Amino acid sequence: TYYVKPILVYKGISYPGPISDAMKITLIDLLPAPNYVYADEYGIEGNYVTWSYNESTLNQYDFYYFEIYSSDAFDGVYYYIGESYDDIFWHDYLSIGEEYFYKVRFVGVLDMNDYYSSFSEVVSATTKPAMPYAEAVSEAYNSIRISWDSYENNTGFQVYRGFNETGSFANIAT
Repeated sequence: TYYVKPILVYKGISYPGPISDAMKITLIDLLPAPNYVYADEYGIEGNYVTWSYNESTLNQYDFYYFEIYSSDAFDGVYYYIGESYDDIFWHDYLSIGEEYFYKVRFVGVLDMNDYYSSFSEVVSATTKPAMPYAEAVSEAYNSIRISWDSYENNTGFQVYRGFNETGSFANIAT
């Protein structure tokens, strides 16, 4: 920790007396980005992001948190989506079957000042496609009609037939 006092200098002449009170300056190490960042889906409308951070760095601050940013493209514009006081963030209410990109940074607070790390590497996760609700109705003694709801981003369906619930199933249509 250092203290500085600015002195007025005009046209090369120093004027006596400080122009303000002493200011405290605390030097800290350059903050590393969070590491071991990982993202994955946890259902049809959500992803989660995890990371780790050096424990000794955390202990230098009065308190700390992590900011999470997301984009719809690796090299796209990243938007702040939230913060976490732990090493995990849950990103909810997303579009089904879409890929999302994430990066994380550490924010340490010391003496009421915020200190930011660089951003982590970019990671991505894709939400699961939704499972269709299917209905089968007997049309005649030798045919059935199968229908299902389609969800956004589904690109196709496969129909399997079996002769009992626990037996083997064979693909009969795509």
